[in-house]
Amino acid sequence: MSRLTLTGAGGPSAFEPDPRRVTGLLFAYNLDETDDGTRYPFDSKGPDLSTVVNAPDDVEGIIGRALQGDGTQYVKSTDASIETLIDGLGNFTVSFWYKRTNTDAAQMFVWNFGYQDPNVQFGGSGGAYVYHRFYLNDTISYYFYEYTPNTIWDWDDGNWHHFVYTFDGSQANADKLKMYYDNVDISTVIGTLTTAPSATAIATTVSEMEIGSNVDGHGPISGSVDLFGFWNWTMTPDDVAYEYNGGSAQAFVAE
Repeated sequence: MSRLTLTGAGGPSAFEPDPRRVTGLLFAYNLDETDDGTRYPFDSKGPDLSTVVNAPDDVEGIIGRALQGDGTQYVKSTDASIETLIDGLGNFTVSFWYKRTNTDAAQMFVWNFGYQDPNVQFGGSGGAYVYHRFYLNDTISYYFYEYTPNTIWDWDDGNWHHFVYTFDGSQANADKLKMYYDNVDISTVIGTLTTAPSATAIATTVSEMEIGSNVDGHGPISGSVDLFGFWNWTMTPDDVAYEYNGGSAQAFVAE
């Protein structure tokens, strides 16, 4: 893994970053804990994560500090603006850094907009396989699978890894959803989608968001998460490379 840095950041030298990297950023959290330990704000990009459950640990992150859960801890917002921002989106990108800290944990919801609304879930079963699960709309599940742990990445190496999920509702079903791991498109490498996305946009009535858990504390992470971003457009591989190499890092550091 190449650790994200600000020095020399910028991705491919001939690449001009898309201006939507800033204007299209709907949610952004550096996940640095505030002094009173009650909120995880970020410079007016998304609502404050004002509900803090079981006081997640404040640990060293990619940039500054990060949120770490032990399987019981997470943060949450129930701001009414969330539904307005995401409902009907036919293009979006989710990006975050994650480090697994408990190899015994069966499932972890890193990020969630409501039960069976858009969310990202990692999990495993008895060391037999690791799965990566992505929900788009209520009751419609889309899955990526890696059946043998550590064959494509070292699931338990204790390092930070960069994950990006992109969606483009205008593409053929099999091409709508892509997943990148440390700047590599592994959408078809880790297995085929159990259900190829047929929906063309997010459809949700949910006005809540969790980082580190699903709704009501179901499946909290046993790991650390940092630099969470959600954009209203679909990043290209060059855009993903730019993020991986530190392109948005300064935007995630609070003034």
